[in-house]
Amino acid sequence: MEIKKQKAEEDFIKDQEDAYKTNLMLQKEQDEFMRYADQCIGEYHEAGKNLIPLILDLKNYKKKSFFG
Repeated sequence: MEIKKQKAEEDFIKDQEDAYKTNLMLQKEQDEFMRYADQCIGEYHEAGKNLIPLILDLKNYKKKSFFG
């Protein structure tokens, strides 16, 4: 019985660690995308292009994203 309890605890800890690592990976990807989007907005601004469609798309993306 004690072995089953210990195994369950180990499995739980491993699952929590995996979830944490996945969360970190997703956050990193989100941060990289936001830096890229910010760079694109800056380039659009410098080129004198209309920023409104780009910003609206970015807002919609953030609403649908996991961390938005």
